[in-house]
Amino acid sequence: MSGSGTWISGMNDLLSTYYPDVQIANVTIAKVDTVREEIVRGRSQWVLPKKTTAGDMDLFVKIIDSYHPDIIQIWGTEFFWATIPFETICPNVPVILDMQGFYSSVLDVLYGDLTMQEIIRCFSIKEFLRPSSSLIALSRRLHKSVNREEEVIRKYKIISVQSNWVKGNVNLLNPKATIYETRIALRPQFFQAVKWNLNRMEPYTIFSTASMIEPTKGSFTLLKAFREVKRLLPQTKLLFAGSIQTGIRKSGYMRLMEQFIYLNGLSDSISFLGSLNTDDLIKAYLHSNVFVNPSYAESYSLILAESTYLGVPTVATYAGAMGELGSSKSLLYFSKYDYRACASKIISILTNRELAVKLSIQSITFSEKKHDPKTVAETQFSIYRSVLGQLNK
Repeated sequence: MSGSGTWISGMNDLLSTYYPDVQIANVTIAKVDTVREEIVRGRSQWVLPKKTTAGDMDLFVKIIDSYHPDIIQIWGTEFFWATIPFETICPNVPVILDMQGFYSSVLDVLYGDLTMQEIIRCFSIKEFLRPSSSLIALSRRLHKSVNREEEVIRKYKIISVQSNWVKGNVNLLNPKATIYETRIALRPQFFQAVKWNLNRMEPYTIFSTASMIEPTKGSFTLLKAFREVKRLLPQTKLLFAGSIQTGIRKSGYMRLMEQFIYLNGLSDSISFLGSLNTDDLIKAYLHSNVFVNPSYAESYSLILAESTYLGVPTVATYAGAMGELGSSKSLLYFSKYDYRACASKIISILTNRELAVKLSIQSITFSEKKHDPKTVAETQFSIYRSVLGQLNK
């Protein structure tokens, strides 16, 4: 049970290549009126209406009975999938909870490096018209989600994790669970893409996918770092990829960011690219002189894995599991909230071609080993084999 995100397509392609006998079916939700069954890239998929809840047991029984899965794998704890009573619906089918992130880690850094005055300024037009969209309301929802998530983690006997950081957090809540260490499958286009090249990138170009919608992704830290970079290297440009809010849908936090950009004279040096498809995202990576992920909480960071796999010189926060995606030789880390250190790392790459090339080579070596397609598929298949082996004992 999962959403039809990047994990499904990437892992499905790898398993189909190396283990063609493995069949994956996906269950997801979308804006549809009725249940829709379809074939997507060779796999069966059920699309359920957004009004579906964990209480719709008859629906889940029907899907499970029609597909007869050997294993059920739940992707993350964010939605209701992990609260479905599988132990009642299909007690003989093993269920793997695949951890994606932790609400508690997000809650801890919800306001990022905002001052109290800045937090108050985040209550703007959108929040006045819809108070439930405010950071305070989000904090309340996160508190509830943390409690539900902890109950879910304690409930499952089989849990797979993407990093040692996640493993440590799971062990604190459910030390008796059987924990498997999985690997993340990058999207197929990244395996096929050319690598970053010093002679083909655009000098003094910073690229980031840090969200401008919520503080936890570190966009404010990056903007403050960029202000410092511009002071010393005025020719530098910053490109943001990701969702763009407009009109009354624009959050107070986004408005705060825009005010910061305007007051610091950065408007002509920052571009918002909007949401990019995979091919355009790869082009943006390869076009940049340096990629920055300033996020305060990451259980893995797919974007960091992607940038280092392509060999883009990268600067990242040493937070969550991001420290496991590289070494001091393959990327440059800084402490969360420390915009001066972030700026210093960026400048060192922009002004030192030898360092940029060295980081690129080392990141490719590190990341190609960690995200080797065959190894990723073997690891996932070994988890399935082990789970079924334990069942048949």
